Amino acid sequence: MMYKLWWKLLLLQASGCLSLESRPDPRIVGGFPADIANIPYIVSIQLYGIHHCGGSIINNHTILTAGHCLNGVPHRLLKVKVGGTSRYRKDGELFSVADLQVHENFNPKTMDYDIGIIRLTKNLTLSRKVKAIPINPERVAEGTYATIAGWGFKSMNGPPSDSLRYARVPIVNQTACRNLLGKTVTDRMLCAGYLKGGTDACQMDSGGPLSVREQLVGIVSWGVGCALADKPGVYSRLDALHPWLDQVLNKSK
Repeated sequence: MMYKLWWKLLLLQASGCLSLESRPDPRIVGGFPADIANIPYIVSIQLYGIHHCGGSIINNHTILTAGHCLNGVPHRLLKVKVGGTSRYRKDGELFSVADLQVHENFNPKTMDYDIGIIRLTKNLTLSRKVKAIPINPERVAEGTYATIAGWGFKSMNGPPSDSLRYARVPIVNQTACRNLLGKTVTDRMLCAGYLKGGTDACQMDSGGPLSVREQLVGIVSWGVGCALADKPGVYSRLDALHPWLDQVLNKSK
């Protein structure tokens, strides 16, 4: 089950739906160690007790993540670890999942509308190491530096990081990104990264935050490889997707 997404991508490649060069690759390479107190809104979403994806606390009972992290996964198999710098050590606290919801238009072939939420069985106690992050509903200007964070692979071929890491990457012009990655980059996506490569999100960083000035602007979604030249990372664009999120959150009140 934990490799469900990888098997889906392999099947899509075999069926000819995605080429090896262009298939979405769930996506910190070139980053630095971080303490959870400095990024207190990030969480580790765990499947069968193993880190599966990242996510962001957006209120005291809701986690925002990528749709592909939740698609086809029974909620009872998931746990959410908050307030911990390590993926494995017993720092932080584990919470059970009450239910989850993926955008109804999410397309696992194209990764469009790649957004979902987790509702926890009980409220979080917010603290120095556990905080909600506000969402920025405005479009972010190209060239703006954003922060990415996670426990994912430290290079394209691994291994994953035991401890939280972060990096800063610039927002890439949308037209330039489409020219580099093709028409698979939709209006619900934004790109960030250095065109020379070297710094990026990678496998197992999926679902984690892309933030600017302590506001959430994107969700780690996909990319072609990790930290390659002319292959910026692709993120779910929250200025385009926040109306869906607002609707879902208002219904749950």
